[in-house]
Amino acid sequence: TTLERLRQTQHDYQQVLKDMEMMTVRYEMQQQKTNARTVEWNNEREQLLERIAKQESDMEAVQTRLHAARVRNQDRHAELRSKDSSASLTKQALPEQERLEYEKRIAGLQHDNKALHDSLERMILKCMYG
Repeated sequence: TTLERLRQTQHDYQQVLKDMEMMTVRYEMQQQKTNARTVEWNNEREQLLERIAKQESDMEAVQTRLHAARVRNQDRHAELRSKDSSASLTKQALPEQERLEYEKRIAGLQHDNKALHDSLERMILKCMYG
């Protein structure tokens, strides 16, 4: 009976060793998966950071262009206002055809300014929101 108990104890011990080996193998496999996921996440994080940096750079460039366009736009508006006021003074003196052409030119410039402004706004929104 002592021999039987010894054999049973030895059998139990071997079973525990097998179980521990299996647990160790499972742990190592899980650790490898975790490490692979960590590497994957780090790569994704780096890619996202690069995209964010590029978007910020694009945004700065667009803001610079928008500022320059706004300055040009203000200059054009000032020029148009100045021409408009001088045109109203000399409106009676201009022949009808010249006056119509002049008004068309002013309308065209105003339309171009608005189109430029709208285009720049769309670029900003695209850079901001993709």
